[in-house]
Amino acid sequence: MHNYKKLFIIITLASLGCTPLTLSNEPVIDFTKYASVYLVPLDGADYTFPEFGDEELDSYMLQEMIDHSGFTLITNDLDETVDTRLFVTIRIEEDLETITSDDTTTTEFEYKATAVYELRSAADAIIDQGSEEYTSDLRRSAIRNALDEIVLRYLPPYRI
Repeated sequence: MHNYKKLFIIITLASLGCTPLTLSNEPVIDFTKYASVYLVPLDGADYTFPEFGDEELDSYMLQEMIDHSGFTLITNDLDETVDTRLFVTIRIEEDLETITSDDTTTTEFEYKATAVYELRSAADAIIDQGSEEYTSDLRRSAIRNALDEIVLRYLPPYRI
């Protein structure tokens, strides 16, 4: 009788691999009501003390939103008529750790990027807001990944 229990458990576990899996995304906003967005130039501590390559972050965010978001129009052109405006402020915290061994001293950096965002309507009402964080040993990677999290928030609806 004990062997039948084991067999039953094995068959049950094996059959779980055949269970269909559905992936879906319910959007955080109504893309039929808010179809377009103006990306306000990125703001924050990152631009107070810019480093090489920071000027590319606005273009990076724009392209990521074009490629992945549910908005039908994503622009950084002030002359475009849009339903919403997305404000993003970037903060960077730098943590420095010095490791000393018998013959060497090594310095390791860790960057924590926080991207605070607000999506506002044309009438200036807040539609969505929040913040995303990412930590990396590379400053640029931390910033880009925090921005990517915002892009993921505005994915279009899907069901697979």
